[in-house]
Amino acid sequence: MLETVVKLNPNFGTHVRKNSIVAAKKCEDTLFKYNLHSSPHPSAATNRPRQKYKKTADQTHKKKHFFWPKKKSFLIHPEKYLKNYQPYDYYLCFDVEATCERGKFMEFPNEIIEFPVVLLDGATFRVVDEFHAYVRPTKNPILSQFCIELTGISQCVVDVSPTFEEVLALFGIWLMERGLFIEYSCAFITDGPFDIRDFIEKQCRQSKILRPIYFWQPWIDIRRMFSEYYACERRNIPGMLEKLNMKFRGREHSGIDDARNIGRIAKKMVEDGCTFSANASLMTPYFWKRKMCV
Repeated sequence: MLETVVKLNPNFGTHVRKNSIVAAKKCEDTLFKYNLHSSPHPSAATNRPRQKYKKTADQTHKKKHFFWPKKKSFLIHPEKYLKNYQPYDYYLCFDVEATCERGKFMEFPNEIIEFPVVLLDGATFRVVDEFHAYVRPTKNPILSQFCIELTGISQCVVDVSPTFEEVLALFGIWLMERGLFIEYSCAFITDGPFDIRDFIEKQCRQSKILRPIYFWQPWIDIRRMFSEYYACERRNIPGMLEKLNMKFRGREHSGIDDARNIGRIAKKMVEDGCTFSANASLMTPYFWKRKMCV
């Protein structure tokens, strides 16, 4: 039976990678076991038992996760998490502003004109950094009067601003410099699913670029979480602040002010005992079946 196997496999052992010492040794042992090797075994010259080959540093190195790292700050400061543990090292409050027309919502080909991010420490939910940039629209570069009045962004501001691709590159550098999504685990916090699910998708299609991988990760819909945690109807940012006996700071429908107030709401919810775990993702039938106007 062994001869049949050898005849059916004349290149017995050649499928093993030649550069692998461990694989070569296994092949050599197999050949000696069935007396198919022409030379004596290397360990036969001595009475010492064969030494096991140690794995090199490259073989023993565990591959590092890129977008799902372990919670590092818990190991450094565990006392911060004993009261109310949060699953992420940092949270990014995200609320974009886009071009719009009166009476039109998702059927309008919106383009992002403001890209704000407020970074919160996952232990204290205090603001530790911000990223803010205005974006120049390319498909419809002229803002409507309704959009200017709603967002407070003037035409002269967007005319001298970088494009969405350039802002995305700057944001990627900002993330890398802080180790976000690489060394530290992170999650976006948005007011509703629209910012990441709809506006980012529309803008990426219009710019003809792929959606960045960090926008594929599950995120936190604070409007939904607020409604479930306090057992009330879903509210916008001013409504959630009113429920918490807080006042809106800044200008409504200003992206950076909305993101800052989202951080204030999140901090208050954490103080009340809420755990900020991801509750929204793109893996829904609605995301894949809907038709978008771009």
